[in-house]
Order: sequence, then C-alpha cells, then structure tokens
Amino acid sequence: PAAAPAAKAEMHAFGAWVRATPPGSTTTAAYVSFHNPQKGTDRLLGASTPAAKRVEIHETRMANGVAQMRRVEG
Repeated sequence: PAAAPAAKAEMHAFGAWVRATPPGSTTTAAYVSFHNPQKGTDRLLGASTPAAKRVEIHETRMANGVAQMRRVEG
C-alpha cells in the first residue's frame, strides 16, 4: 500500500503565559511565541480575550543586547 502523505506543518503558538496583575493595577501582560515552519511569511491579524476589554500586540527585538518592546500597528 502507498504511504499516506505527510501532514502539512502549520504555524503554532507556544510558551503562553500571563503576568500576575500587581495590586492596584488594571493592566497586565500576556506573552506567547509563534513558530512558522513554512518557508513563506505569515501574519497575526488580531487577538482577543474575554478577560480584557482591549488587546494590544507588541513585538520584542534585541538592540545592543537590550530587549525592546514596540506596539505593532494594525
């Protein structure tokens, strides 16, 4: 019998975690990494959660050994 075709590897999220909200604060941060095994590029189009009124997407880049977070505009 012929072998079944290999499943196409898809982009996936991993390592998600949420920072505890400090006392008296109304905001927090959640973190997640993405892995895209495809040769082409992909885009995150948005995010939402029932736990917050608003979600902002930021990216982290290293500059001179320092991690910098910048908001990604729509």
